Amino acid sequence: MRRLNNFLIISLALLLISACEGKKDILVKVGSSEITKEDFEIASMRKAAFLNKDSLNEEEKKKLLDTMIKRELLFQYAKKHGIRLKEELIKAEAQKVYTPGMSIKERLFLKREVEKNLYIDALRMSIAKDIRIRPEDIKAYYRKNMKEFKEPDTYRVYLLQVKESDAPHLIEAFNKDPESFDKNALENVPPELKELNRQAPYTPLEGFPDEMVPYLKKAEKGKVYGPVKTRKGIFLFKLLDKRQGRVKPLSEAFHEIEHFLMEEQIQARLSEIYSSLKEKEKIEFR
Repeated sequence: MRRLNNFLIISLALLLISACEGKKDILVKVGSSEITKEDFEIASMRKAAFLNKDSLNEEEKKKLLDTMIKRELLFQYAKKHGIRLKEELIKAEAQKVYTPGMSIKERLFLKREVEKNLYIDALRMSIAKDIRIRPEDIKAYYRKNMKEFKEPDTYRVYLLQVKESDAPHLIEAFNKDPESFDKNALENVPPELKELNRQAPYTPLEGFPDEMVPYLKKAEKGKVYGPVKTRKGIFLFKLLDKRQGRVKPLSEAFHEIEHFLMEEQIQARLSEIYSSLKEKEKIEFR
């Protein structure tokens, strides 16, 4: 009998401990679910790390909480309106965001966030099925916003890092023998600069150091310029080619505009749903 009483006492103690551990510290009650303080702390920590900060300020915390509430309401809406996803898919996608050494609590939080992402994405796709973007709307947007499709002048260059004292006679020598600049730029430079020169992508002015811009604007194809003093050192450069800017034709911009208009309408519909949910669903701050 005594052994039975001991068993009951131990069982009751374990039950009480389990109940205490399972008790959630709720921050906000959102419809049929809630946002816990623990989840908000994890979300805040991850957001601060993303912003390269030690912690979020009060305004940032408020925006984060508003976003979490919106996501929770849209997630619930998606489930209530017949969207169903397989648990295997959710687990597989969650595995992609886990990192070594991550705590169990953070893994559980991320799994829930991944699940919400997947359901909200499925809701977006459901909304998109009912949207039709007409060709005439695309053409009208293009005519009205043609400036958005203006492509800037772009430049291809080879770069060569030099000592400031060597720059004047090097510029003179390289302009007499332009091919020698190419050879140096492709062979006698550090690996990262060698790879950049080999690719030599067409780049707009904003892609270059500010110090190079005045030279580039006046540069002639095939000539060497400098020295250009930057935070990373002193450089000479040779202009390989310049491509004049142009307005992208409608044929090239068509699908880009179609995607933009589709996204605009999806966002408008999600905003309508969210506004409606805020009025209907109970949001209770604890």
